[in-house]
Amino acid sequence: MNGFSHMESSIGKYVKAIPTYYQGVKFRSRLEASYAMALDSAGLRWAYEPEGYFIGDTAYLPDFWLPRIKTFLEIKGPTVPGLVKAKLLYQHFNRNQEEGRWFDPEFLVLWGDELGDVRSIVDDDRAVLGTCGVCGGKWFFALGGSYRCRDCGFYEGSHHILSTQDKLELQQIDLNISKRLAS
Repeated sequence: MNGFSHMESSIGKYVKAIPTYYQGVKFRSRLEASYAMALDSAGLRWAYEPEGYFIGDTAYLPDFWLPRIKTFLEIKGPTVPGLVKAKLLYQHFNRNQEEGRWFDPEFLVLWGDELGDVRSIVDDDRAVLGTCGVCGGKWFFALGGSYRCRDCGFYEGSHHILSTQDKLELQQIDLNISKRLAS
């Protein structure tokens, strides 16, 4: 045995998540805590698992809610299956959206992987973090979607985008500090 705890899934074995504390919040995994750190570094306000939803017969608890930019962010490690619930969440929150607005949904649902890459739940397009030249706010946008600032609503093609960041820079959480916070 290599010291890792394994769980069975429908696609085989994967490493069990390690609960981790950051900013007084207990995350289900170090990867989620790393995303919280990266969101803080980017200046994005977040809430971790703030509310669960029933969509038909399916219960779902999204990992992050970024309230200012109306964005859900689901975090998945390399061998963790399951974006089906996140896709249902997208459909649920955007069900009343007017026809033809697929590229600029009212609620954005993204997923992030263990490398800091963020993608659209709808079509798996890469999403980048943009900084608006008008309001200075930051928001995610899928490269195949709208460039409208989700913070202030400004849109001028891509001319108002001051800068972009291709992926979030994830940092490792020091488990010793996390364990002390838990006690």
